Amino acid sequence: MAALIIAGEAIFLLPFIVMRVFKPIIRDVFKISDLDIGEAQALYGVTALVSYFFGGFIADKWEARKLLSISLIITSIGGVIMVSIPSIVSFKILYALWGVSTIFLFWAALIKATRLWGNKIIKVFHLDFLMEEEDYLPHLLHFLVLLFLAIFFLMDLQLSLMKIRK
Repeated sequence: MAALIIAGEAIFLLPFIVMRVFKPIIRDVFKISDLDIGEAQALYGVTALVSYFFGGFIADKWEARKLLSISLIITSIGGVIMVSIPSIVSFKILYALWGVSTIFLFWAALIKATRLWGNKIIKVFHLDFLMEEEDYLPHLLHFLVLLFLAIFFLMDLQLSLMKIRK
């Protein structure tokens, strides 16, 4: 279950979290406007909407673990492409691809894997736990990063104070 939760959180880092956190940097590096970003995200939305309708059919035909793996691989390849700083057109196509890889291949397979994981009595509990944990995991990750930075800077501060005192 933990692997499903982590995968469910990680798959959406590239299309959503990276843009939310690094939007000014992405605008500068890619030399794109907010309009271009909006168009890319709109393409994601359109492909995701269409993908919701057909994702269940694919999830019924294929094993969930294969679909989850393929989806994570395609999404990560998209991340590698994004690191290469593609053109505006490629950037928009990349977001459309992420709409397919995160919803068409991933979402229905995630729900299927969660349902197969539990028995009939606790299936609802597993689905509820999956949805709730996707809300809490980013907060836990942020806390751990901040804790690491705080410890790192406190150690650095202590070393600086020791040098000053000598």
